[in-house]
Amino acid sequence: MHELEHLLWAELPAELGWDTPAWWWPLPLLALAGIAVGLVVRHLPGAGGHVPAAGLHAPGLSLAALPESSLRPWPACRWAPPSAPKPR
Repeated sequence: MHELEHLLWAELPAELGWDTPAWWWPLPLLALAGIAVGLVVRHLPGAGGHVPAAGLHAPGLSLAALPESSLRPWPACRWAPPSAPKPR
């Protein structure tokens, strides 16, 4: 990673004839990184988790339980987030 950073921020601008990178130099690097991420998301398997626009749907959770569960200590709560183990 250090070698890539040195290549992008020191060697490549020097090859282009600059003593220091231009003010706009991060923009093409960000565009290339965005294209790389887009290709990964498009072509690799997996959905990358839930879609935030769909909202968070915790099974068995009603809005009426939220104030009550916030007043109880954690082990006494009736629900836990899906990634957390259920209290015994």
